[in-house]
This record gives sequence, C-alpha cells and structure tokens, in this order.
Amino acid sequence: MKRCFGTIVTVVTLFCISAVISRAQTDTVSDADSKGIDQTIAGYIDSFNRYDAHALSMMFTEDGDFMNPTGATDHTRPAVEQHFTTLFNGALKGTHRVYEVKSIRLLSPQVALVFAISEMSGRKTADGADAPNAKYSYEIIAAKQKGQWLISNLHETLLP
Repeated sequence: MKRCFGTIVTVVTLFCISAVISRAQTDTVSDADSKGIDQTIAGYIDSFNRYDAHALSMMFTEDGDFMNPTGATDHTRPAVEQHFTTLFNGALKGTHRVYEVKSIRLLSPQVALVFAISEMSGRKTADGADAPNAKYSYEIIAAKQKGQWLISNLHETLLP
C-alpha cells in the first residue's frame, strides 16, 4: 500500500510539473544557479561514494522525497538517511557512482527541474559475483532554500 501511494504521488507530481512546464516560459538558468544545483548533485554523489548517509541526506530538503527504481519511497531527510545507512551496509557496499547533469530548467526562481544520468560500478549479485555496471536516470526537483539548492524530490530509474 505504501509503495502504491508513493507511485501515485510521483505520477501526480510529474503530471503537475508537466503542466507547469507546458505553461511556463523558458527561464534562463543563471551561472550561479547552475553551479549551485550542480554542487548539490555533486554533493549527493560524493556522499554516496563515501557511504556517508548523513551527508547524502543533507542534500535533501527537510521534507524531501527519494524514490528508487523499484518504487520504494522515503519521505523526509531522516528517512532518506536511514534508507541509505541500510543500503551502504548491505547491497550498495563497494559501489561507486559517476554522474552527468543533462539539463536544468527553472520552473520558478526557487524551483528547478533537473535531469541527470548516473552510472554505478562495483555492484554484486546475490551470490557475491561481480555484476555489470548499471545506468540510471535521475529526475530531480531542486528547491532553493535560504540561498542554497537542495533536492526536494529525486526519482531514480534504472535504464536498460
């Protein structure tokens, strides 16, 4: 039920974003905003690569949401931290990510839609054998709070 609710929330959120985008004029992203958003995504990836769940969660707004490729969701910074603490001690132990921001679009002066691609290496199968690298797309809603860009929503999708 929780997973279904998370999926519904994501679909409604993406629908609303689509409606806003279709009505919004194209806003030019300033160099400062682009740099700030990229620093936040870089902080997320760097924290991931150091297996630092607390630092990773600090890249999110206090009420931020994270959805992984299976549809599991975490709401709030503490829930994101707990989720990654568990993963860093288990399934994600030994992994490493790189990323590339593909596009940033301002929806308002304080809200941006960000698309990025990430590749994860160091994955293992259930029996401990090396697994192939995996590619993911990130759909991110970034929010500027007190002059700092943070992740409000991050939806991670496994790419074929």
